[in-house]
Amino acid sequence: MLLHPEQLNVEHQGGVRRDDAASAVRSALEMREAMTGLNKAYEVKEERLWWKVWITAFGLTVLLGIMGLVALVVILYGNRSGDIIGRHLGVSAHFEFLSRIIQWAAILILLL
Repeated sequence: MLLHPEQLNVEHQGGVRRDDAASAVRSALEMREAMTGLNKAYEVKEERLWWKVWITAFGLTVLLGIMGLVALVVILYGNRSGDIIGRHLGVSAHFEFLSRIIQWAAILILLL
């Protein structure tokens, strides 16, 4: 059974929706909780101002999202870009193996 937007009472008028903004704040809150947990685990007292802690948590949340998107782009377009670079350098046969190693190393670094 397919639902239509009228049945869900969803109105999208452009810009950032309220659900999206709430999700971003919730993610920053979870990052803040992870920071608090690490402070307790290492027995460190938080000495920064509250707004600096929140800016750090929000920045880390945004950075984590960007790194995930970059990893996705590398997964989807890494082979194609490796082939283009190899052809441009004139070493496509040798560069193919090296580009795959670089591709998966970049993915592991970005996601771990």
